[in-house]
Amino acid sequence: MSNSTKAVLKSYFETGDFPTQSQFSDLIDNIPEWIEVSLTAAQIRTLSSIRVDTGIPLPGVGKAIQIISVAAKYTYVSQAFTSQLLYLIADTSANVCASGLDLKSTSSQFGQMLILSGGGMGTANSSIIENKKIFLAGSEDSATGDGTAKFYILYRTITI
Repeated sequence: MSNSTKAVLKSYFETGDFPTQSQFSDLIDNIPEWIEVSLTAAQIRTLSSIRVDTGIPLPGVGKAIQIISVAAKYTYVSQAFTSQLLYLIADTSANVCASGLDLKSTSSQFGQMLILSGGGMGTANSSIIENKKIFLAGSEDSATGDGTAKFYILYRTITI
Protein backbone atom coordinates (compact mmCIF):
# COMPACT_ATOMS: atom_id res chain seq x y z
CA MET A 1 0.00 0.00 0.00
CA SER A 2 1.16 3.48 -0.73
CA ASN A 3 0.20 6.48 1.33
CA SER A 4 -1.31 8.40 -1.58
CA THR A 5 -3.01 11.72 -1.15
CA LYS A 6 -6.64 12.22 -2.11
CA ALA A 7 -5.53 14.30 -5.11
CA VAL A 8 -3.39 11.43 -6.42
CA LEU A 9 -6.19 8.92 -5.88
CA LYS A 10 -8.71 11.15 -7.65
CA SER A 11 -6.35 11.56 -10.62
CA TYR A 12 -6.61 7.82 -11.32
CA PHE A 13 -10.32 8.18 -12.05
CA GLU A 14 -10.61 11.27 -14.23
CA THR A 15 -12.85 11.21 -17.30
CA GLY A 16 -11.37 8.97 -19.98
CA ASP A 17 -8.84 7.30 -17.64
CA PHE A 18 -8.56 3.54 -17.34
CA PRO A 19 -7.29 2.86 -13.82
CA THR A 20 -4.87 -0.04 -13.50
CA GLN A 21 -5.13 -2.92 -11.06
CA SER A 22 -2.37 -1.27 -9.02
CA GLN A 23 -4.31 2.02 -8.90
CA PHE A 24 -7.49 0.26 -7.71
CA SER A 25 -5.40 -1.53 -5.09
CA ASP A 26 -3.92 1.81 -4.02
CA LEU A 27 -7.42 3.25 -3.62
CA ILE A 28 -8.70 0.30 -1.59
CA ASP A 29 -5.59 0.23 0.61
CA ASN A 30 -6.10 3.89 1.53
CA ILE A 31 -9.55 3.25 3.00
CA PRO A 32 -9.41 2.94 6.81
CA GLU A 33 -10.71 -0.27 8.36
CA TRP A 34 -12.59 -0.76 11.60
CA ILE A 35 -12.97 -3.64 13.99
CA GLU A 36 -15.36 -4.20 16.89
CA VAL A 37 -14.09 -5.94 20.04
CA SER A 38 -16.53 -7.07 22.73
CA LEU A 39 -15.41 -7.81 26.29
CA THR A 40 -17.24 -9.86 28.88
CA ALA A 41 -17.14 -9.00 32.58
CA ALA A 42 -14.72 -11.90 33.15
CA GLN A 43 -12.34 -10.52 30.51
CA ILE A 44 -12.52 -7.00 31.95
CA ARG A 45 -11.75 -8.26 35.47
CA THR A 46 -8.46 -9.84 34.27
CA LEU A 47 -7.34 -7.31 31.61
CA SER A 48 -4.15 -6.37 33.41
CA SER A 49 -2.87 -9.94 33.59
CA ILE A 50 -4.58 -11.40 30.50
CA ARG A 51 -4.66 -8.95 27.61
CA VAL A 52 -7.24 -9.34 24.83
CA ASP A 53 -6.15 -9.45 21.19
CA THR A 54 -8.06 -6.87 19.12
CA GLY A 55 -7.98 -9.03 16.01
CA ILE A 56 -6.21 -6.35 13.98
CA PRO A 57 -3.92 -8.36 11.67
CA LEU A 58 -0.16 -7.89 11.72
CA PRO A 59 0.67 -5.50 8.89
CA GLY A 60 3.94 -7.18 7.85
CA VAL A 61 7.51 -6.02 7.45
CA GLY A 62 7.87 -2.43 6.32
CA LYS A 63 4.33 -1.58 7.36
CA ALA A 64 2.64 -0.18 10.44
CA ILE A 65 -0.82 0.17 11.94
CA GLN A 66 -2.01 3.72 12.49
CA ILE A 67 -4.77 3.99 15.09
CA ILE A 68 -7.14 6.73 13.90
CA SER A 69 -9.81 6.58 16.58
CA VAL A 70 -11.22 4.34 19.30
CA ALA A 71 -14.78 4.64 20.55
CA ALA A 72 -15.81 2.65 23.60
CA LYS A 73 -19.13 1.69 25.10
CA TYR A 74 -19.26 0.53 28.71
CA THR A 75 -22.50 -1.07 29.88
CA TYR A 76 -22.94 -0.95 33.64
CA VAL A 77 -25.00 -3.83 35.04
CA SER A 78 -25.11 -3.83 38.85
CA GLN A 79 -21.57 -3.67 40.23
CA ALA A 80 -18.68 -1.38 39.25
CA PHE A 81 -15.19 -2.70 38.57
CA THR A 82 -12.36 -1.83 40.95
CA SER A 83 -9.88 -1.17 38.13
CA GLN A 84 -10.02 2.26 36.60
CA LEU A 85 -8.92 2.43 32.96
CA LEU A 86 -8.71 0.36 29.82
CA TYR A 87 -5.92 0.91 27.31
CA LEU A 88 -5.14 -0.06 23.74
CA ILE A 89 -1.52 -1.23 23.68
CA ALA A 90 0.97 -2.55 21.14
CA ASP A 91 2.53 -5.99 21.51
CA THR A 92 3.39 -6.85 25.11
CA SER A 93 5.18 -3.59 25.79
CA ALA A 94 3.88 -0.58 27.65
CA ASN A 95 3.37 1.24 24.35
CA VAL A 96 -0.05 2.83 24.98
CA CYS A 97 -1.96 3.84 21.82
CA ALA A 98 -5.21 5.03 23.41
CA SER A 99 -6.68 5.35 26.86
CA GLY A 100 -9.69 6.67 28.65
CA LEU A 101 -12.50 4.24 29.54
CA ASP A 102 -13.39 4.55 33.24
CA LEU A 103 -14.61 1.25 34.63
CA LYS A 104 -15.27 2.49 38.16
CA SER A 105 -18.36 4.26 36.89
CA THR A 106 -21.77 3.22 38.17
CA SER A 107 -23.47 4.23 34.92
CA SER A 108 -23.18 3.17 31.31
CA GLN A 109 -21.11 5.41 29.07
CA PHE A 110 -20.08 5.84 25.45
CA GLY A 111 -17.26 8.02 24.22
CA GLN A 112 -13.98 8.49 22.43
CA MET A 113 -10.78 7.18 23.92
CA LEU A 114 -7.80 9.51 23.83
CA ILE A 115 -5.42 8.69 20.96
CA LEU A 116 -1.84 9.24 22.06
CA SER A 117 0.79 10.63 19.70
CA GLY A 118 3.88 10.23 21.90
CA GLY A 119 7.44 10.62 20.78
CA GLY A 120 7.20 8.95 17.40
CA MET A 121 6.48 5.69 15.64
CA GLY A 122 7.06 2.64 17.79
CA THR A 123 7.99 4.62 20.88
CA ALA A 124 6.03 4.73 24.11
CA ASN A 125 2.59 6.30 23.69
CA SER A 126 2.43 6.26 19.90
CA SER A 127 -0.61 5.73 17.67
CA ILE A 128 1.61 4.25 14.91
CA ILE A 129 2.77 0.73 15.65
CA GLU A 130 5.27 -1.03 13.43
CA ASN A 131 4.43 -4.70 12.75
CA LYS A 132 3.15 -5.58 16.24
CA LYS A 133 -0.08 -7.07 17.58
CA ILE A 134 -2.46 -4.67 19.31
CA PHE A 135 -4.22 -5.61 22.54
CA LEU A 136 -6.71 -4.24 25.03
CA ALA A 137 -5.29 -4.09 28.56
CA GLY A 138 -6.29 -2.76 31.95
CA SER A 139 -4.52 -0.62 34.52
CA GLU A 140 -5.03 -3.38 37.10
CA ASP A 141 -7.12 -6.52 37.56
CA SER A 142 -10.49 -6.00 39.21
CA ALA A 143 -11.90 -8.01 42.10
CA THR A 144 -15.47 -7.11 41.23
CA GLY A 145 -17.57 -5.84 38.33
CA ASP A 146 -20.20 -7.30 36.04
CA GLY A 147 -20.52 -4.87 33.14
CA THR A 148 -19.46 -5.34 29.53
CA ALA A 149 -17.56 -3.19 27.05
CA LYS A 150 -17.36 -2.78 23.28
CA PHE A 151 -14.58 -1.06 21.39
CA TYR A 152 -14.83 0.31 17.88
CA ILE A 153 -11.30 0.75 16.53
CA LEU A 154 -10.68 2.67 13.30
CA TYR A 155 -7.22 2.04 11.84
CA ARG A 156 -5.27 1.85 8.63
CA THR A 157 -2.17 0.05 7.45
CA ILE A 158 0.59 2.34 6.21
CA THR A 159 3.86 1.71 4.42
CA ILE A 160 6.85 3.02 6.33
